[in-house]
Order: sequence, then C-alpha cells, then structure tokens
Amino acid sequence: MNVTLPESRRPARAMPALAVFAALALGLSATACGGQAASTDDDTGGSGWVVLDEDISLDGLRVEGASEPVAPAQMSQAEAAAVLPFAIELPAWAPDGFVLNELVEVVAPEQPRAGDYASLILTWQDGEGADVQLQVSTAADSQPHVGAAGLGQEVTINGQPGTLLETQGFGPARLSLAWTRAGLNYRLTATGGTLAGTDLLRMAESIA
Repeated sequence: MNVTLPESRRPARAMPALAVFAALALGLSATACGGQAASTDDDTGGSGWVVLDEDISLDGLRVEGASEPVAPAQMSQAEAAAVLPFAIELPAWAPDGFVLNELVEVVAPEQPRAGDYASLILTWQDGEGADVQLQVSTAADSQPHVGAAGLGQEVTINGQPGTLLETQGFGPARLSLAWTRAGLNYRLTATGGTLAGTDLLRMAESIA
C-alpha cells in the first residue's frame, strides 16, 4: 500500500548538505583563529604582556615642577645664611630679658628652584619660659594661622600693612604680628603672656 505524506511531513533532503557546509565554515574559522593566537603567544610568552629584550632604568626620572618635601633642620646662623635664598636680617631691638638662641630652624631645598618654599625661624627666650619667634618665609600666605578665636587689628610696620592678632582658646594666649617686607613674609609670635602688642611692633620695626 502506497502512502503519500503531506508536503510538510516529508524529510528535508537538503539538511545533510547544509550540515556539511556549516562544519567546513567552522573548521576554517578555528584554523584562522588558532594561527593568530599562536602568533600572539610567540610575541608575549602567552601572558598577554609584551616581552622587552632589555631592562629600562627608572633612575633619574622626575616629574617636572614637583619638589621633594624638606624637613626642618637646626643649624647655626652662619650655616643658615649659606643655604637660604634670602639674607638674614635680625631685629635691632628685643624685649628685656629675651636672649636669641644660637640655633635656628631652617627649611630649604638642597637644589632650590624658582617657587620653592624656604623659611627661617629664630627664637628669643627669657628665664621664665616665655619666648618670641620670628619666622621669615617665601610662602604666599602672610597672615597668621589661627587655631582659635582671636581679635585682629590692622597695623602699620615701617609703612607696610600688617595684622596684629591675639588668640585665645587652645593653650596659652598668643600674640602674632604678620606683615610683608621686601618680597618676604614675616611673622612674630609671642607666647607666655609677658609681652604686649606694642613690644612686637617695636621689634618688627627695628628690622633693618
């Protein structure tokens, strides 16, 4: 008995040919990719990194415009004068009983460049533990750093504007006098409560 199947139920005779074509296409693609991967492995050692034939030294490399931080150092005034980019000028007057320490504190780069920070701190002390510090620096900020509430007063030091500030709060009361002179920033700071603002003004005005 002959049975005729509907057209939709007949086996697709084209399927074997399509399967063979697909297999050939996949084989060619795998061969191409395998050759490229082998070439990459030969160049990079299989790690994905490019292998250099020689070492590269990083010694001597530096970022332009960057300066190494410099720690403060104690030294004599003569030693400070030799490393600072500005001349040391001392006040001609100091309050009675206050004696200038022989050692000063200096921040100065070994190989200074334009714009580098440099500073000098001189300290006068009396027998009661009070002290006065004079800081001279090339920093841009000439105003005293305030860590507590304070009362500021605008003053004049040899024709130059300045600020006299009395701070109270954290620690003992402190007087600060800040001004600019000859392109440098000056700050006098007194602790111990034995000096008045007029003492700092007189001391500042006595700098030649």
